[in-house]
Order: sequence, then structure tokens, then C-alpha cells
Amino acid sequence: MRKHLAVNDLSHATALPGEMPRAALAIGDGATAKLRLRLDYFDAGVFELVCYCTMPNHFHLLVQQCGDTPISNLMLKLSTSYSMYFNAKYEHVGHVFQSRFRAARVDSDRYLKHISAYIHLNLKTAGLVKKAEDWKYGSYPDYLGEREDAVCDTAKVLEQFRSIPAYRRYVEESAEGIRLRKSLGDLAIDA
Repeated sequence: MRKHLAVNDLSHATALPGEMPRAALAIGDGATAKLRLRLDYFDAGVFELVCYCTMPNHFHLLVQQCGDTPISNLMLKLSTSYSMYFNAKYEHVGHVFQSRFRAARVDSDRYLKHISAYIHLNLKTAGLVKKAEDWKYGSYPDYLGEREDAVCDTAKVLEQFRSIPAYRRYVEESAEGIRLRKSLGDLAIDA
């Protein structure tokens, strides 16, 4: 029997690109791995990471609040920590991220499924990979059972599907609609 998730405590957050396009999350030099490690140390019991994707110049998170701490506190901690690392590594001074993060409350099972597919397909629709599961800087391999060191609570999304192959089909079938929406400039990522 499919279990319905009370999704009103889930939020999708996007950190916007920085001043140095395609460098802020410098793929291949360990910087994205550092961001991934920072995802590991969410305050115990305050937030749970549901899914994520780090792109060359921004990242997406789907998190669940487990208490009263606002998502802005998490994003402040994460962006400050990453900015300090980035500025030290590249001897840079100033902002790494362009502006304040954007967030949207996930308020239905339908939107939960859509936003997880959106996050997992983001790199494919950007043309960075041919297959979403090939991107190692996101949680999609965790969802497919292809990575042992998963940091996400995949059950929140996967319990909406009969099996992992059913989730994979849903993501793949969502690709064209997400690509079309992005090509039309609809950044609201509405379901």
C-alpha cells in the first residue's frame, strides 16, 4: 500500500549563480565534493536532505524541516560555509552566490514527485550529461541504488512509487516536459 507523505514540511531551495559563471561550484577540482560533504552535516534532527543536485554554478536541495528552524538558517549556514571554502581555495574576495536563495514549499505528493524529477533532471536539461544517472554530483544515483554512500532520505520520494524502476520511468517520462518548460523560460517550476 502506498503511504502518503505529509509534505507541508518539505522545501525546495535553489542557490543562485555567483559572480564567476561555471566556477562557483567548480566541477572536477573537489569543490563540488566539498559542497556534498557540507550536506552531510545537517544539524541532527533539524533538517533532512531528501534530494540534491550541484551544478557548475548553482545547486538545488529538497529538504525536510524537522523542527521550527527556518530553511533560511540552513541556507545561510550552507552558503557561508561553502563561500568561505571557495574564497580561501581560489583566493577570491566577495560574494560567491549572486543573490538570496529561492525556496518553494512542497505541499502535495504530486509536487514532491515533480520537484524530485526536476532536481534529478536539471543537469540533463542543461546539457551536461546524456543520462541523469551519470552525474555524480547529485542524488539521482542514490535513488537508483547505485551509490553506497548515500546522504539522502530517499524513502520520502520512493514510497510514492511501487519500485525504483517505476521512479526511474517517472523521471525519464518527465524529462521532455521539464525541458520544454525550461526552454520557455518558466522558472517557477510549477507542477
